[in-house]
Amino acid sequence: MLVRQTLERVEGRLAGTGRTVGDLCDQAGIARSTWQRWKSGLHSPNMKTLEAVVATAERIAEAASEEAASNRDTAA
Repeated sequence: MLVRQTLERVEGRLAGTGRTVGDLCDQAGIARSTWQRWKSGLHSPNMKTLEAVVATAERIAEAASEEAASNRDTAA
């Protein structure tokens, strides 16, 4: 259950930035189908892989946040 909750939290964080799970999968080096298998409970990632994917999601979200702030500064 912890894996599913973590994945849903990551999806919510990405949605807030306008990025997709597909973007995350590409940057984390995993197949989109792998993400779906994890989310459905068919397979579970090992902790190291899950931590790496979460860290990648945080980097994506941070970059999107910085980009949005830069765009606001430019528009002002």
